[in-house]
Amino acid sequence: MTPHQYATEWVAAWNARDLDTILTHYADDVVLRSPTAAAVVPDSGGVIVGIAALRAYWTTALARVPDLHFELDGVFASVDGVTILYRNERGQQVTETLRFGRDGRVDEVLIGHRVPT
Repeated sequence: MTPHQYATEWVAAWNARDLDTILTHYADDVVLRSPTAAAVVPDSGGVIVGIAALRAYWTTALARVPDLHFELDGVFASVDGVTILYRNERGQQVTETLRFGRDGRVDEVLIGHRVPT
């Protein structure tokens, strides 16, 4: 699968709110760093560790954003991952850098939000 195909499928799964499909892409010991996670799970400091914690975080986050929708703006390939550039339902530009482990599943995620100039 090409990076663009991966990103397109990833966005489609989010837009369908299909958490089970989304989670199939992530390793059991995944580490996610996100400013949104810091707001949704304040005790996390923005760092979510493990697939069970990721499921709990995204379940809570999805419940808070019933109109969630992503529009793909760009895809950037790296040696062992992909960065997906998209706009969310508020028009905010977001990057998600996903690093793939040896088994092909995402083991590390770094999320960034565009900062106003």
